[in-house]
Amino acid sequence: MGLLTPHAYTVLELREFDLKRMGLERFREEWTLRLVKLRNPWGKGDFTGPWGPKSELWRGKYELIAKECHFRDFETGSFWMPANDFFTKFNTLNVCRIFKTPDPWRALRFQDAWRKTVPDAAGVISPKELELDNAMGPPDRKNPSAWLKNPQFLVFVKEKTPCLMVLSQKDSRVIGGAQAAIRTKGGAVLDQFGKYDKEIGFAVARAAVVREKGSRMKKSDFFAIARFRRDRDVSTPYTLQLSPKDSPYVIFAMTSDPGMVGGFALNLYVKADVFVRGGERIEVLEHEHDDSDDDVDAFDHEAVEGMEEAVAGNPDSLPGASGRSGAGKDGEGVSSASDQPAGAGPGAGDSDLYKALFTICTELGQKLDTEQKRGLAKALGL
Repeated sequence: MGLLTPHAYTVLELREFDLKRMGLERFREEWTLRLVKLRNPWGKGDFTGPWGPKSELWRGKYELIAKECHFRDFETGSFWMPANDFFTKFNTLNVCRIFKTPDPWRALRFQDAWRKTVPDAAGVISPKELELDNAMGPPDRKNPSAWLKNPQFLVFVKEKTPCLMVLSQKDSRVIGGAQAAIRTKGGAVLDQFGKYDKEIGFAVARAAVVREKGSRMKKSDFFAIARFRRDRDVSTPYTLQLSPKDSPYVIFAMTSDPGMVGGFALNLYVKADVFVRGGERIEVLEHEHDDSDDDVDAFDHEAVEGMEEAVAGNPDSLPGASGRSGAGKDGEGVSSASDQPAGAGPGAGDSDLYKALFTICTELGQKLDTEQKRGLAKALGL
């Protein structure tokens, strides 16, 4: 119906009309009309179906709807479409969450890499070099303990705090130049359309559970899981609530298949001080994060030393570097939809999904409490 793949369109507005109350005819045998307005920056690829830019429905018997939507047939760069068609034609909705830092959200960023040792000319790998391998992929029945060698980050918590975790691989739009050499070594490289060659994800668990069960851990033993995605960024579908009684937590960064190498970054957004071991700390810009020295000793030395003593097991398995962070406020968001062909038409949950999408757009920039966020994530099927 005129839409182009793999283009992304931005959700601008949603409207709902009671046609019976307005004295209008039913649309598709329904008295409730739901419309979605999308921005189209491409200059072509507008929706050509009902309520599209050239649709006759805007004139005549539905002229009142056109007035309510401020419809202009000469307007370019945006268009309307029925909500049911939106759910049929689009299969992905991305919501961009922007954090206000340093107050009240604060950001911690770390970088690391998945590595796999390459044999020498004689086909030999020394035991010491083999220990550096950490691109082990997810848990596997054939080698149930290998996944424990994936890059790890220990998160120590002194007080309760919400936390959002984001794992990122190199952006396809900026890879090139010196990084082009990675392309021949199986790194995270992309084709000209910005597609990634590996799926990334991560799992979060309580260190005590990992210590107790190790390779015998089941899915239910994890605190949170960010599913594998062939994308630049992956995150948990909701904000985690970290507590001192469950501290420390362990984050395992993984690829969907073992042996896939490449760099990555881990971002943590929190509202209270946390201490992180693992990876290499990336300094956040000063206007984003004011990292004063006033509270360094109070947290880094007293709290963390005590917590580290409680973590039993092999010290060599613990990550090496450290970092800190603290506090935040919900920012604004922007929704975008991808029009890759959907596997199925709209289902019974479309009404809830519409309401959730409506909430995102109409309450843009307003702070939602934890229960509202969870309800929104549930309605979105996350």
